[in-house]
Amino acid sequence: MKAMGFNYYSVGRKKNFFKKKSIKKILITGAGGFIGSHLTDMLNKMNYDVRALV
Repeated sequence: MKAMGFNYYSVGRKKNFFKKKSIKKILITGAGGFIGSHLTDMLNKMNYDVRALV
């Protein structure tokens, strides 16, 4: 089915692609603070690649 030049099936497939994509690198600003340090520790335990700014 087509409307306005878009194929509904292909748009649906692209949405599924983005759902499957996982984020592995995270930048945390304020990692020296209370919340930032705990967030950094938690993400490290979950095997994320954490970059921190203090």
